[in-house]
Amino acid sequence: MIPNIVRGSDPAGLVRYLFGKGRRNEHTDQHLVCASGDMFPSFDMDGKPAASYAEIGRRFDRRYRVRERKDDPFPPDMRGKNNPEREHGRKRVWHCSLAIKAGHGILTDQEWEAIIRDYLTRMNIIDGDDDQGVTWLAVRHGLSANGNDHVHIMVQLAADDGWINPYHDRINAQKSCRRMEKTRPELVELARSDTGTRVSWQYGQWRQWAEWKARNEYGDDEGWDALDGNDALRRLLGTGEDRKASQGHGIPTALMYLGDDDAPVVADLETTWYDARRNKPNRSAEWRLYYAACEPIRMARPGDLMCFGMLRDNRLLIVITQHDSTAEAQAKWLFGIDDEQEGAFRFHDNTERELDAFGAQIFEALGINVEVRDDTHLPEMIGRWGYRFPSNEEFASFSQSSLTDVDPAHDDPDDVVIEYYDRSYLLFKLYERAVIQHDYDAAPFVSDGIIDVDSFTSFYTSVRNRRMSRAGKVLEIHIAHILDARGIEYEAQARTENGKKPDFLFPSQAAYEDPTFPETQLRMLASKTSIKDRFRQVADEANRIRDKHLFTLTPGDVTHPKLAQLDELHIHLVMPKVVKESYDDLIQGGDHDVLPVHRGGPGTSGGPSSKPDPSLTARRESSLISPTVRRRRRRRS
Repeated sequence: MIPNIVRGSDPAGLVRYLFGKGRRNEHTDQHLVCASGDMFPSFDMDGKPAASYAEIGRRFDRRYRVRERKDDPFPPDMRGKNNPEREHGRKRVWHCSLAIKAGHGILTDQEWEAIIRDYLTRMNIIDGDDDQGVTWLAVRHGLSANGNDHVHIMVQLAADDGWINPYHDRINAQKSCRRMEKTRPELVELARSDTGTRVSWQYGQWRQWAEWKARNEYGDDEGWDALDGNDALRRLLGTGEDRKASQGHGIPTALMYLGDDDAPVVADLETTWYDARRNKPNRSAEWRLYYAACEPIRMARPGDLMCFGMLRDNRLLIVITQHDSTAEAQAKWLFGIDDEQEGAFRFHDNTERELDAFGAQIFEALGINVEVRDDTHLPEMIGRWGYRFPSNEEFASFSQSSLTDVDPAHDDPDDVVIEYYDRSYLLFKLYERAVIQHDYDAAPFVSDGIIDVDSFTSFYTSVRNRRMSRAGKVLEIHIAHILDARGIEYEAQARTENGKKPDFLFPSQAAYEDPTFPETQLRMLASKTSIKDRFRQVADEANRIRDKHLFTLTPGDVTHPKLAQLDELHIHLVMPKVVKESYDDLIQGGDHDVLPVHRGGPGTSGGPSSKPDPSLTARRESSLISPTVRRRRRRRS
């Protein structure tokens, strides 16, 4: 990848250029690829400007105007120092183009979005999906005059917590691109001339194979989009009368396809469930399920996982997950599926299973809303905060205090962090529902049958961003609370090389900066509720520490390819034992063990090494905190 960075002071002018025809009419199909939540209302559903360039420029400058009002209108210069000319807003717009070498490939918008977020995270501008406090957008054109697939990223250097420092950004950009080329599968070289035919050829071949398989296995020429209704499907759908969509009494069905790179693709349709041998009394019943061609089905490939379930409203749910994806691993954990009978239908009765925060979040990732009924603490929360969300610290503290029987100093830390997180999720769902209902009642989006699209989009974006930023921050607070209760020395959000800020540094930043302090006694812990692709940024957060630790809570979030990448980056997973059990097939022995956070400290031996401690492998340790270190903590002021 080829990065090119410039600075400017005219956001409206840059937007005009990005969405214009270019200097030589080289711009084609100009559209927004992704952006921070505060910029979405300026664009329509096709990524085209929905406001004037001047209005988009004013929206882009909102955080800069805040810095002006706070008497801090001077962006740092290229050396990371204060603006020497003291000109208000001078070069406050950071503009970077990312291009793929001509002839090396064409990416989808979804692939570009993943790359852009990864790149901005590596550049210390955003934190993965968490871009709260930063204004940015990315625009894509067609191929350049030289044949490069490329995007343009513009960032407002004024942020909520000050100015983004561009020091050494060009050097860091080159390093980030080289690292992405080695780790991101989208950046494997592919001949541009083959890009268009490759997808259609693969799909055409797969469709031909599927139709052949259907004809041969079902014994007739009925087509590929039929499933044999064996015992598992019969138990789920029943064997009474035929239900045919063509006759107006099919089964209402929600069908969705899930992969790791894109949002769920959903289709609402009616499926047909019938006995193909109903009129053949001398032959046993043969029940079949038919579904119409739709986008989720077109995306499916051999080897994908297909799950069926009945929703409470009597709709059939069909979930297809991409093979060897995080979505597949999570679906298997959620529905209790193993790999012993691959390729067969199996029935799992989960009606009596108690759903915790992890299961609920996976359901929500699958596009299924989970209703929380226990509203015991809702009146107290509304009494405290009204209908405005408190800070993450306040919310986390309230969640902790509501668990009067949990002792973070003496109880099993695995259990404590699970209890804290589960309670935080429950309370957040309750309070969010009350706040959303209150805000809607105060300013509904529908008036006289007309939808206020701008208000709805802005409201949805704020809800989405709040959900994305809350979980990770609250988890960090819970971990810090447990560390404090156990007297473990650490420093939160310490600064390391290139302004990186690891979530937790052990024992302190001072020790990290002391060249005489043994590197074997340093630890770094990152905290992610769901790791997805964001684990790559962990590798760059503390260069003195080779083996880093990453705490995660989501079951089924690790696949074989992702585990290999973690191994390559020397990142060890840390998770509660109950979460670790969902990975037993992945983490059995060898180098894929789950290590404790801190198995050494100042004055002790046993720091990270290139190979796991054999004793740990034997014990299968997965504790959040090792009890061997009891020291006074240090926290960054």
